[in-house]
Amino acid sequence: MVANLDTHRKIKFLSAEEQEGLLSNIRNRKYRLISLLMLDCGLRRGEVASIQVSHIDFPKALLHVKSLKKRENVEWRVIPVPSRTLDELARWVYDMKERHPEAYIFPAGRGSKTGKGINPRQIEKRIRRYSHGKFSPHSLRHTYATRLAAEGVDMLRLSRLLGHKKSSTTEIYAHVPEIQLREAVQRIDRQSWWRRLYRRHFPAPRVHVLPTRRGEKTQFIIGRKAELAKLVELCEKKVNVLLNGPQGIGKSHLLENYNAGKMLRVDDMTRGKKVLAGLVLELYDQDKDAVVAAVYSNQDRDGNALVNREDLGQIVMKDSEKRLHEVLVNITQPQEYTIIIDRADHLTPTAIRILERMKNHFHLIVAARVVPISQATWLSNFQKIELKPLSRPESLELIERMSCDFADRVGDWEAYQNHVYDQTGGNPLFIIEMCERYSKEDRVDFQVMRTINHTAATPDIDMTVPFVVLLSCLMILRYVGRELGDEDTGAYKLIGGAALLFLLFGRPIFRQTKRKYV
Repeated sequence: MVANLDTHRKIKFLSAEEQEGLLSNIRNRKYRLISLLMLDCGLRRGEVASIQVSHIDFPKALLHVKSLKKRENVEWRVIPVPSRTLDELARWVYDMKERHPEAYIFPAGRGSKTGKGINPRQIEKRIRRYSHGKFSPHSLRHTYATRLAAEGVDMLRLSRLLGHKKSSTTEIYAHVPEIQLREAVQRIDRQSWWRRLYRRHFPAPRVHVLPTRRGEKTQFIIGRKAELAKLVELCEKKVNVLLNGPQGIGKSHLLENYNAGKMLRVDDMTRGKKVLAGLVLELYDQDKDAVVAAVYSNQDRDGNALVNREDLGQIVMKDSEKRLHEVLVNITQPQEYTIIIDRADHLTPTAIRILERMKNHFHLIVAARVVPISQATWLSNFQKIELKPLSRPESLELIERMSCDFADRVGDWEAYQNHVYDQTGGNPLFIIEMCERYSKEDRVDFQVMRTINHTAATPDIDMTVPFVVLLSCLMILRYVGRELGDEDTGAYKLIGGAALLFLLFGRPIFRQTKRKYV
């Protein structure tokens, strides 16, 4: 029993009130994020200091942590990152001056000559200062482990998450008294019972911000977390994907920031043979002589036979499309390359044939605004991901980020946000364009807002179908009112009038309701 009591004393964790108090005391963004990484991910202070940009997988919400226990044998563990920490981490990475893969999230100070991460002793010093000497970085790590143990995580998984070499090190959390476990997992946000019940059924909307490559229209992606996770999941399984959505919804933005394995990018599929020739040229490292030899001879780039000699004479212009595809298939393995096609709207018959051939050998990710039903034969083994406009909280977050440079010139901030959102309907590109337009004004007031509109964001409403339905109802009512006086013929005339209306207007109604696009 004495040993167990000693073990209990070693485990020092923060209660719910202490966690809340510590986070509220930390005004510095960097050390607040460091504290969250210890509380929500269980990292050691040295592990926090060694995090680099390439270690973070934002779409999957995972953090790859390098174990520093044995320097001769570097080991890694993967830790899920909760939403609150992921959001803080994304905002921090977005604001970093250097964001290349090898950049440290928390670089060393100006006087450091190592070029590595922050000094772990500095982390220790700051945590003790913010907690008034009560807690150390390891106390935050203990809090993470105790919370997981209280929630029923088995010791094997807990050991992997903590990076323990010996299971006996992890087993100390299995002997913590139950009352202490309950205290460890108390809600940080102490709300009344009715407030908790309301939040359970109507959770507060979260805005996820993910950093992207520099040089884009924006250096971040707002929302799209579910779509990104679905895209990554399907691509890992090598499932062909159709990314569908209207103009400006963010298809190209997502694809520009997706990168996994061997990838080839195609801007447009309107010129099918030119696309195939470009892919072949890319695979041959821009060696045009090798491409000519492969297409119009019997050898590939390694000197192996491609087709039978008797078939070589049939390589003429009308067969060049097929021949180029054969060359692509022969120099690549099935599913070896992912081909990203940025625009696949209103394809030509040649492009459709090319896609039908390519979809079974390559992994395809295709973006399109609409795909007509008549051209959808190549979509037989695709899975569709539809991008919809941003929600209102996400749209307001995007407006705020795009308007921060001229926010002091906006008279009524709420009116400005509502006006941009109403004009754009949550379309990211339209929001960016409107904010750029407003940035050119000396003063953004009600008078200016009345004169600036985004016409492309408000599509025209086709009133043909409502007009036809209304006119039909009025004519039927006319028959009813005129014929009710005669019991023998009134019903027949009513049915005849309805049939006449159907013959007159049924065809355009069906034409309007017929599905034209995938």
